[in-house]
Amino acid sequence: MALNIRKNINFKKVHKKAHLTNLKTAFINNKVAISKIHYGDIGLKAITSGFLTFKQIEAARRTISRLTGRNNKIWIRVYPDHILTKKSKGSRMGKGVGSPSSWVIFVKTGTVIFEINKMVISKKAYLSLISASKKLSVKTKIIYR
Repeated sequence: MALNIRKNINFKKVHKKAHLTNLKTAFINNKVAISKIHYGDIGLKAITSGFLTFKQIEAARRTISRLTGRNNKIWIRVYPDHILTKKSKGSRMGKGVGSPSSWVIFVKTGTVIFEINKMVISKKAYLSLISASKKLSVKTKIIYR
């Protein structure tokens, strides 16, 4: 699978960082701006930490836009900017990092992932965020402004 690598990143291939793979610490007060709603009225907030791939984010976005209507405003607050690499199945140890496999974002506890306007009926917005949370690999909860 050929994966397009952006031109404006520092390193084309990076190792998986040890402190980012084990994100079990709670989100305290160091980045309060990330854990609040800024643009919309209803948001989807991560309760647990972990990886979100670009396919998961796109599937959740499609679900929200399908259920709330195309004219509703959706803000995606996370962007997959880290690349995960994977070595081929039969390769031996060593000889550098494998080929790029997918783009991910390391989501910490308390990060707001999606925000939507309340132009749509609030019950529809609530149901769309519930169905979008089933597409993601982290546990989430719905927050209001």
